Amino acid sequence: MKTVAVIDVGSNTIKTLVGVRGSHGRVESLFEHTLEVRISQGISGHPPRLQPDRIAAGIDAVVTLHRDWQKHGPIDDCAIVATSAVRDAQNGEDFLGGVEEAIGIRPIILTGDEEAHFIAEGIRQDPEIGTELQQFSLADLGGGSLEIIRFAEGAIDKAVSLQLGSVRLFEAFPPDPKGRYPQSMLDELQGHARREIEQHDIVPVAPLVGTGGGMAVTRALLAGKHHTTFKEISPTIAYEDVCELVQELSALTFAERLEVPGLPPGRADIFPVALAIYQTLMEMADAQAIQQSLYNLRFGIASHLLTHGYFR
Repeated sequence: MKTVAVIDVGSNTIKTLVGVRGSHGRVESLFEHTLEVRISQGISGHPPRLQPDRIAAGIDAVVTLHRDWQKHGPIDDCAIVATSAVRDAQNGEDFLGGVEEAIGIRPIILTGDEEAHFIAEGIRQDPEIGTELQQFSLADLGGGSLEIIRFAEGAIDKAVSLQLGSVRLFEAFPPDPKGRYPQSMLDELQGHARREIEQHDIVPVAPLVGTGGGMAVTRALLAGKHHTTFKEISPTIAYEDVCELVQELSALTFAERLEVPGLPPGRADIFPVALAIYQTLMEMADAQAIQQSLYNLRFGIASHLLTHGYFR
């Protein structure tokens, strides 16, 4: 059975997937692992640059995840892809060259259009969605960018990659000195996001599906509030729950958010921003809920490798 491996160098996290084609025709995961790196720290600078310590941490993470592949037998095809942060950084070559020197594989920088295409392919690997949902909007929020993809009759109707990632917006709309987000700042941030989305004529429509680490953290936070597990709580997240989380976490200091069950320490500073974006998307789509999916970019890349045996 053909086995493929993918490393997705995101702006917040670096993730790996080792997978095969399952009997149902979709990608079946053999191994997954995620490392919190935030390679995008400082990406809002002029010009945008990756910080030396984040480059080093990113290379170390890729080396670790590449080593993990070896535990799952021979890999027939593989790809390492980088997205918004490395794509936009003036010194992205420092990271690409460092990875190539360390493991002999050069990461491929995806364009915004490619990233959106493979996220769309990834969502089709979700058995809860598959080909059943024909008309919907998909939002994938990362640290550097937000991909919005509208589907009509099961195919991509329109896809846009916007510079509305949570780290990027956190740096553009910083909280108060203790890490709290007053309502006025949330209003300004959400107004900016709304204008960007409207200007690109990509207003989402319900039903709404969300992918990316932020969605998984939102589900984990709700599991903690309801004293249950991630697997047991519904992947359908209500608008009211998102609004409550925005208000609760925004009112906490950074130090207080570090103590919140289910909130990774590496996201404690930026997470009110992510929640504010989800709230904005749901309001624009007039959606009463958003369905969380764990199937995103890396599953789309894996599907491509399993079908074609090459990447570019």
